[in-house]
Amino acid sequence: LLTTYDKREISNRLRVAAPKVIQAGYTVCMQMLKEQRQCYFDVGMATKGPVNAWADGEKVMVTPAMVAFTASEAELAMVVAHEYAHN
Repeated sequence: LLTTYDKREISNRLRVAAPKVIQAGYTVCMQMLKEQRQCYFDVGMATKGPVNAWADGEKVMVTPAMVAFTASEAELAMVVAHEYAHN
């Protein structure tokens, strides 16, 4: 749990967690849907907001507060994966 919002640390944590989820999510999507729909979704950082993450069918967004709230990269990856599954 980060107690302050260090932009560099927040960005680094998302940069570490997101690619793993994107690769795994893409693989599962392609196996399950056989290319019936788009299976690649970007993961981005919102500029502000409360502890939150969301998916809009095209991308996953995570607030800096959510990144700071998670205790580890693995926990952050879980949040990203949860949202990724909504797409």
